Amino acid sequence: MSARCPPTSVDRKGLTNMARHHLDPAPRALHGFFSRELAPALTIESGDVVSFQTLDSGWGAIEQEVGFSEPRDFVPRDVTRDVAHALAGPVAINGARAGMTLEIRINSIRTGRWGWSAGPGAPAQLDPHLGLGPGPGGPPAVITVPRGDHATFWQLDPERAIGINRAGQRLKLRPFMGIMGMPLDQPGIQSTFPPTRCGGNLDCRELTEGTVLFLPIAVDGGFSRPVTDTRCRATVRLRGRRSTAQCAWKWSSGSIPNCVWHYPGRAKSVGG
Repeated sequence: MSARCPPTSVDRKGLTNMARHHLDPAPRALHGFFSRELAPALTIESGDVVSFQTLDSGWGAIEQEVGFSEPRDFVPRDVTRDVAHALAGPVAINGARAGMTLEIRINSIRTGRWGWSAGPGAPAQLDPHLGLGPGPGGPPAVITVPRGDHATFWQLDPERAIGINRAGQRLKLRPFMGIMGMPLDQPGIQSTFPPTRCGGNLDCRELTEGTVLFLPIAVDGGFSRPVTDTRCRATVRLRGRRSTAQCAWKWSSGSIPNCVWHYPGRAKSVGG
């Protein structure tokens, strides 16, 4: 469930006591899967604000050379374990318990300086219906930034919210988070591909700045994670532009109504 709220509607209760944290991409704070068994990279109090810097979903390096043809990958990465989307976190919230509801308020999202979308050679879901080939055969064994004609690379201007590809085409950016979510109360590794009742790969383009997302908590502590997904506002929709981003979340206890992002979050029992 999501809702749009004006920038002026932020709950100011207890703001003077909140702490601010920052989580950079590092082995302890990057995973290619959900799991309730991961140790939190950060533990916060209700009401705190957390700023993240995320990778693109394909684990590309945050900085790339200007005009690159072969993208650099983020290192280190354990490709025997972290095969799917690059998730930042997990972040545990003291006092969050299974059966509560988490509120994520998105105050701002700022893209990185580069991104990618599917290129002309990449198979698409509609290809079989258009007689263009068999289409994709399912998720790749290991997600990476595509190469060659499977990718279209973009230079992003976060100040003007504009993306420019190598052909000089310009599009207005309207960034949103591709994955925001928590693990289910299940053992072992959980895929990042299918969304669940606890969030995950929602790919909801309406979850932009000024919106709020409510998710049920299945595991004590919450263990929320985000990953960025920058899309274009245009008449011709690109298939999944991905980019690095900066972001931040704020969590606070109160009533129920995963770049720098700002997510304020609340946790309260549904019965309360």
